[in-house]
Amino acid sequence: MVETPPDLQGSAVNDGTSAAASVQRAAEPRPAGALGANSYSELPLDERLRRIEAEIIGAVLVETGGNKSKAAVRLGIKRSTLGDRIQRCGLETVQA
Repeated sequence: MVETPPDLQGSAVNDGTSAAASVQRAAEPRPAGALGANSYSELPLDERLRRIEAEIIGAVLVETGGNKSKAAVRLGIKRSTLGDRIQRCGLETVQA
């Protein structure tokens, strides 16, 4: 099971939609200012990227049932790199 950090709760990772649909929706181009009140526009670029990365990694972990090896394959990165990014993004996996 994947635990979502408090600052990402209610995001695409946690809103009950499929992770694939959430990631696809997040990748769709939007006009400037279309993100609304939940926009990351007030945050520094590094923080915005960390949050987006956390959403994508979280979605893939949900799709793979928390299996880091399968998630790493889907993301096209090494399992050790995924572990580093999970830690950097503040995501924690919990054994079911």
